[in-house]
Amino acid sequence: MSERGGAVHVVTTRRTYKGRVYETHLLRRSYRDGDRVKNETLGNLSHLPAAVIDLVRRALRGETFVPLLLYSVTFSPLVAVQMLPEPSMAIP
Repeated sequence: MSERGGAVHVVTTRRTYKGRVYETHLLRRSYRDGDRVKNETLGNLSHLPAAVIDLVRRALRGETFVPLLLYSVTFSPLVAVQMLPEPSMAIP
């Protein structure tokens, strides 16, 4: 096993076998071993939904996510959805 460190990223590979396309999503880390660049597989993300894989990929690129809450009439949080204020409520 190699030292800790190196860039973590998501790799997607596609393989065609007997007319079907198989897609694999792996969480990998790149590191150097002397003059060679090697990859270590940290996990298999293939079982996750495509939206979650996209979120992991974007988060590893440095994108920040902030939860936004939607409130009902009783002001209890329901789901994370972006709400825009009405034009009459805009701050001048």
